[in-house]
Amino acid sequence: RVHQLTLGQMNNYQYVIDNGADAVSVDASWDIPRIKRYVEKLGLRYTGALYTHGHFDHTGGQMPGMSVGGAVQGAAELRASEDMPLWIGAGDVGAAELQTGLAKEAWTAVHDGDKLTVLGDRVQLFVIDTPGHSA
Repeated sequence: RVHQLTLGQMNNYQYVIDNGADAVSVDASWDIPRIKRYVEKLGLRYTGALYTHGHFDHTGGQMPGMSVGGAVQGAAELRASEDMPLWIGAGDVGAAELQTGLAKEAWTAVHDGDKLTVLGDRVQLFVIDTPGHSA
């Protein structure tokens, strides 16, 4: 199943994908406690987070042009509270590292054509490299 959430002042889409027992998120940011509550309400175990690209409104981090305190919740908060596995496109690891303050070792780089079985063999996620505004 795929669930769509709209969060944050930019109304970004985040997704929760589940196999009936475990769930991963896509672009979890802005309101990490709300995403966690949503997963818990579904009775699922939150097991990882995938990110489409390394911008602050997707991975979390400091908003451009904002002073300290203008940060968006995201991957760093997931990683700090639960040592959550994180996946992102290989070309965006550096941006995610810069944006979130997480070391590059915190991220698992994925490549075009990769098949992720993070939810088991019954739910396969395929990586399609589609560089857009982050290329």
